[in-house]
Amino acid sequence: SSGINAEWPLRPGGGGGGSDTDLFNDNTVDSLQFSVSAHTDRVYFYDYAGMYLEEHCLLQDLLDEDTPPYSSLLVNNPKLLVSARNFAQHWAGISKSTQTCLHNKIIADLDEDLRKIFEDRTFSTTRNFRGVKTDDKTTKEAPGSSIKTRKLSVGRKTVDIEQKFSKEGDPLCTHCGEVVSRLKFRVKGEERVGVNSNLELSKLPFQGRFCSLECSQRYGVKSNSHSFVRKILFDLEFGVCQLCGLDTHQLSKQLKLGTLEERVKLLNSTVLKSLSEKQKRNIVDHVTDGLLWQADHIVPVAEGGGQCDIDNFRTLCTMCHKLETKKLMSRLRTKKDKENNRRKGILDIRHFLG
Repeated sequence: SSGINAEWPLRPGGGGGGSDTDLFNDNTVDSLQFSVSAHTDRVYFYDYAGMYLEEHCLLQDLLDEDTPPYSSLLVNNPKLLVSARNFAQHWAGISKSTQTCLHNKIIADLDEDLRKIFEDRTFSTTRNFRGVKTDDKTTKEAPGSSIKTRKLSVGRKTVDIEQKFSKEGDPLCTHCGEVVSRLKFRVKGEERVGVNSNLELSKLPFQGRFCSLECSQRYGVKSNSHSFVRKILFDLEFGVCQLCGLDTHQLSKQLKLGTLEERVKLLNSTVLKSLSEKQKRNIVDHVTDGLLWQADHIVPVAEGGGQCDIDNFRTLCTMCHKLETKKLMSRLRTKKDKENNRRKGILDIRHFLG
């Protein structure tokens, strides 16, 4: 799949109810590509060559078979309507965190794009990374780049950090390695010298550390800032457990309104009743979302899911997270036992032959 320009070719009067100018004949469009907006869940339609057809509709309209989609392209072509609805159902079946990797991209084959996402994941048993280097396959090594110490404002404090700069002295994105911005320079002899580069960097978006919001977020997730991951994940899944469906955020609001006795009764009416008495007491005494749901690695760190993007995270209530952790521990013990038995077998054979 290829990316979409920041400004999609939408025109006043075009889109939901059909284009104001007939740029194409519905009968000539025999297959569709799709793109889903990151902000509105609106599906945009493209032809096989990637040309925008000036038609779009809401994802929910495609999922609801009783509601005719507000798109003349689909209404006039039942084959395309079936294709669009199949895409919508497939899209709705993948996690919100995985959807973030595909938003605003032209998709011809959703299965193929999903396969590429999983293949491109970095295998790592390290939870996070520190410093200016990453193992991301998209990170570029700029020829002649160097690591320099610069100032960064963090709240009311100013700290020293390391960042890569190009050979021309321009800051490189901490995540992808692209040039963030061309700094203004004055010439002193034959040497290009930055004019108060720290001040200039501080005025750039993200203080010159990242080239885009996407890179800023991906770096924050990969460096495994716990609060950052939780914030991004909550914006996607709203605190709803992806296994049992418990709405932990709504539960949190209800618990805060109740008396101690009402809290205990309400908590015991959910799957969280199976937690230990100590955990339940802690929840009713200190009601916070952080005690009710966890940001869980879909592929655990111990099995290669470290240093991951947000698509490897999911929301789990504390009980489901506890059960998944128990399953992981069981798998790791089994793996260790097999390795020990294999080593023991090799030693036994050597002893027999000796």
